[in-house]
Amino acid sequence: AVTLNYEWHVIDASQGGQDIIVYGGNGTLFASLDGSQSYGFDKGDEVYVNVTPNDGVDNGLTVESDHAIVLNSAPNAPVVAVTSATNPPMEGVDDLTCSITSSSTDDDGDNITYTYNWYDPNGSNAQIVPNTTSLSDTFAGTNTTSGLWECEVLAFDGTDTTSAFSDIEVDADWPGAVTFN
Repeated sequence: AVTLNYEWHVIDASQGGQDIIVYGGNGTLFASLDGSQSYGFDKGDEVYVNVTPNDGVDNGLTVESDHAIVLNSAPNAPVVAVTSATNPPMEGVDDLTCSITSSSTDDDGDNITYTYNWYDPNGSNAQIVPNTTSLSDTFAGTNTTSGLWECEVLAFDGTDTTSAFSDIEVDADWPGAVTFN
């Protein structure tokens, strides 16, 4: 019976390209490497495996796999909420606040910046606040009109972007025609 010996390597980008054996052994238990394990790998690393067959007496020729490059993982999307001091907010009066209630995280450990995009009821971008670490942004109530306002928050890790949205209905200051007798 032929058994296979697996020897997993990571060429560690953060260690100047050092080739490190991170996992190995005989049998199918060692046929895969999970990057979430304590001997895992990071963005920019190269991962490969050497496999050596053995017939119980002698080792066969060791074969090296193709090298896989570990790519960046995008940050997870933040959780976003749009609020106002009054509910519902009134057009031309009440400020709108877009808050990140749960921050983004990044599996690679990259720093995350946020961009806030405010969209008016017509879908036009009314305000952009780029590349900030602030967990909230305010849109001035004096610039609001009635209708559905939306805040989009983009989370950026230096390579990839994810987004989240929240909206709020802004009421008209004038309720409509009034009849006097």
